Amino acid sequence: MYDEYAEVKEKYAAVIKDLLTKRFGDEIVFDPIVIRADPASEPDPEHPSLFAYIAYDGDASKMDSNFRFEFTEELWPHSIELGFPSVPVQEFVPKEKWAGFWPGLKAWIG
Repeated sequence: MYDEYAEVKEKYAAVIKDLLTKRFGDEIVFDPIVIRADPASEPDPEHPSLFAYIAYDGDASKMDSNFRFEFTEELWPHSIELGFPSVPVQEFVPKEKWAGFWPGLKAWIG
């Protein structure tokens, strides 16, 4: 199946991995990183967003609300550069819950 956004998703996942590695080093492992690029998606089809689903293994307390806000601010210019001008959305999923999370996500995003 052809994915017209495959390159965008690959680039965006690489940006996320780079930013998280710079911030946390090997304290927290982030893998996999799955991106959904849907130009007609919520919250506003006029301004599409990129959605990142990120499995992590490590201390969740280090990813507090301040980190999440700052991380969104860091990602936004990259999202705009890739043609997705709305605020990017990230969901962090504990690695031990990924096996239960992934089948539903995969079915939803194709």
